Amino acid sequence: MCYCRGVIFICDKVFIALGYQNKYENEPEFSHNIHKIAALVFLKPHDVVKGFEDLSVDLGDEYQAVLDYFEETYI
Repeated sequence: MCYCRGVIFICDKVFIALGYQNKYENEPEFSHNIHKIAALVFLKPHDVVKGFEDLSVDLGDEYQAVLDYFEETYI
C-alpha cells in the first residue's frame, strides 16, 4: 500500500526498507528535509537535476539512501 507524502508516492515497503519511517514520523526536521526532496517536482524540468544536486550536498550522508532511491526512480 502506498501513501501520499507530499506529491510523491513513497511505498511503505521502500520507506521501511530504507529505515526512515520512524524517523519521518518522529523528527520534524527530518520530515521537513524529506519534503524538500519531494518539492523538486515543482521545479521546471531543466532545473530538477541542479536542485537535486544542491539538496544532495546540503542534506548530507543521513539522507543518502533516500536520495539514491529518488535519483534512480525519478531522475
